[in-house]
Amino acid sequence: MEIAFLRSSQPYEINTIRYKLLIGELDVVCCSPETLLTKEGMGLMHTIRRLGTDNLSKPFSLMVIDEAHIVSDWGVTIRPQFMMLSHVIRDLVRINPEIRLLFMSATISRSEEQFIKTHLCPEHQLQVVRKPQIRPDVAFSLILDESDKSPVFYAKQAALWDYRSPFHDIDKAPFLIYTRSPRDAETMRASIDDMGRVMTYTGETSSSSRGNLRRLFTQNRVGGIVGTSAFGMGIDKPDLRCISYIGRPFSVKDLYQAFGRVSRDSIHHWKPRPRETVRRTCGNAIGIIPHMERASPFRPELGPEKMVERLWDLLSNCEILGPGLIG
Repeated sequence: MEIAFLRSSQPYEINTIRYKLLIGELDVVCCSPETLLTKEGMGLMHTIRRLGTDNLSKPFSLMVIDEAHIVSDWGVTIRPQFMMLSHVIRDLVRINPEIRLLFMSATISRSEEQFIKTHLCPEHQLQVVRKPQIRPDVAFSLILDESDKSPVFYAKQAALWDYRSPFHDIDKAPFLIYTRSPRDAETMRASIDDMGRVMTYTGETSSSSRGNLRRLFTQNRVGGIVGTSAFGMGIDKPDLRCISYIGRPFSVKDLYQAFGRVSRDSIHHWKPRPRETVRRTCGNAIGIIPHMERASPFRPELGPEKMVERLWDLLSNCEILGPGLIG
């Protein structure tokens, strides 16, 4: 099977991918919505529309959108290209009416499911397959903090928990602490800088630094990472045994997504021993949630334009608009 990855960091690959598609040498193309819909990527869409018009190539038979929950989470705020996927889907359906659409997520809510149905594939019948289950091989501990202890105190505790955890292999992986804001991440990092080389990875981390930080992390060349959800997508380090989330998450889904980075190799290496009836626990996920009075206040970080966009989404999905409301 021939697979191609379309990356924004290597736009020159678009010509090779376009050529291989037209001569029928590609079976799978992997890309982000942003990459697909860039100026270069629009050329790819032009090529996709030509598939099946000759005897060499065939149109796509399956479109997969992984982590589908972020279509509604981010599509109407920071990644508008997600909302343009509906146009891509219409093009693909026109080329091949039998195409299958597959939306995948470990944490998708009913409202997000309806959002996908309404905005991405309103003319398709949606067949939903759900398995309501959390991972049985991870120990989950949630602590509701009613004290006056600061997040910095818990950051130090989280690093120590990780160092002392019985779940680690001989070659210890770095520790990973999640929090919700870049400012909190930097404050926590400064408090545990004496525990080896500790770095931050947030939405404010430059593009040039992100790749290097991921390499240092996967190669065990840092003591730990303090990050936000920006450190979630594409992070797959199988031997990561302990994750802590310090602070009030935006949602339970955000918390579980962060915990999803832990012990990703357990399905292969942690099978039940003889006479055991359940799989052994092999990962540690700890959440420290502060008292509501000390939760982070609302800050309109998205700016007026995005706030108005959210307001428009709210109004456009209402069934009845009052007579006093003028759009």
